[in-house]
Amino acid sequence: MTIAEQNLKYMDDMALTTQLINQRPGRMIQLASLLNRYASRPKYFGDGDYVSLIEIGILVYISSFPGVTNAILCEQFGRTKGAISQLIRKLEDKNYIQRESNPEDAKSYLFYTTLKGMRLIQKINEKDMNDSNGTLMRLLQICPLEDIQTFFRMVDIYITILISQISEENEAVAKAEVKKKEKAGQAVPLDETAENAG
Repeated sequence: MTIAEQNLKYMDDMALTTQLINQRPGRMIQLASLLNRYASRPKYFGDGDYVSLIEIGILVYISSFPGVTNAILCEQFGRTKGAISQLIRKLEDKNYIQRESNPEDAKSYLFYTTLKGMRLIQKINEKDMNDSNGTLMRLLQICPLEDIQTFFRMVDIYITILISQISEENEAVAKAEVKKKEKAGQAVPLDETAENAG
């Protein structure tokens, strides 16, 4: 490949990258909006309860990481303590999860999947495998398996980046609140100053 051809390829690659960057915000917002709408609609899996996809996501996460705390769930799902507490309460009320006191922190709990919760996860997995109209089956009709695997790897990376960004934003907001209180001459609780000192 000549230098002129390399330069032309580089310019084509840059043009494609610029196009992707310019399209990204709108497409990502559209995807988030559609996922949010889809996830908020309760689904029925034949066990007497309707369950939202966010509840399923939390249930599967608890199943994958037994003994997870509320704080970790907040971090992993980008939700407030109040929002996660409501979702946990729904899962507990349906007997999909149970809590135990955290021996290392009296203010928090450890969450575990119950047998009923494990059965629900199994039903969901079976339904996904048998659902010829399911998302994965539709993707396989359009895309090669390698593209789908790459997509899910990218989703994992994107989730990690989002969790980090949300955590950084939350820390910045908390530090700004402490500074605002200090500037106004308000007393700042010791735990707030310690959390935001670093």
